[in-house]
Amino acid sequence: MQNGGKLAEAEMARRDAASLGNILIRKSYTTQERIDAAVRRQLEAAPPMGEILVEMGAITREQLEDALVEQKILRKEVSDETACEYRMAQNARQVEAIKEGFLQVTELSGAVAAKLNGRR
Repeated sequence: MQNGGKLAEAEMARRDAASLGNILIRKSYTTQERIDAAVRRQLEAAPPMGEILVEMGAITREQLEDALVEQKILRKEVSDETACEYRMAQNARQVEAIKEGFLQVTELSGAVAAKLNGRR
């Protein structure tokens, strides 16, 4: 394969990695089956893929917005500084979600322990 062919192949791989469907699947926001269904609907009516997935209930509006920012970063449509700020905010949201989940588990385990102690 000539150098130009390798460059074209690399560009296609980069674009594929930056596709909204691939981003949403990689983030575990939805499934390949739901993406396929959205693609079929998009071929019929031509609305944006993300809007179809939100309308289908396959993803939330927040997940769509997150994935669209990720897509801009992968396509190099935003500056490195903006990409870094986005990643930092995303990490902070993930830490908060983990903390919230930990608190819920702690509360639940306390309630279960209290109930078990009450049975004795």
